[in-house]
Amino acid sequence: MQLRGVTLTRGRVVPAAVSVVLVGLGALLPYLRMQYLDFTVQVVDARLTLFPAATLVRGVDPQWLPAADPARLPLALNVFNLGASMHQIGAVLAVLLCWALVVDEINKFFWWPLHLAGWVLALGFVPLWAGLAMLRSAGVVAGLGVGWVPLTLAGVVILVSTFRAHARLDTYGGI
Repeated sequence: MQLRGVTLTRGRVVPAAVSVVLVGLGALLPYLRMQYLDFTVQVVDARLTLFPAATLVRGVDPQWLPAADPARLPLALNVFNLGASMHQIGAVLAVLLCWALVVDEINKFFWWPLHLAGWVLALGFVPLWAGLAMLRSAGVVAGLGVGWVPLTLAGVVILVSTFRAHARLDTYGGI
């Protein structure tokens, strides 16, 4: 199939489709399990997907987490939040910009954000696991679901695809 400026080949469509499917899978699978106290001071065992989990980690007050060492919670939450936010931002960018992999001449203003989304998705597990270890060492009952795995794999697929598509970047002079 030939569209103007777009050549649909297996080498272009499959990585774009696989990255979108992996991001969708990562956003729908369980991402975080955490116990916290709600406003009625009842222990809540939250099992959340990516977007509610990132919002919970960003907005939870360290005083509402039953922990043995509350002084270490702010740093642990910030590190964990970095990983969840990286996955959240990378997932949105990857879905919005995956179409740039199939065009004949890729605009660098679309290639760069997609490439950076690949890095953000692929490396988001590092602060996620470090933050999880810090939270657990502070006494918080928290765990990760399997949702981070497809997001990390999507980052690797996007990175490989953008490196392969680098030769198709636009050749316009100037910016």
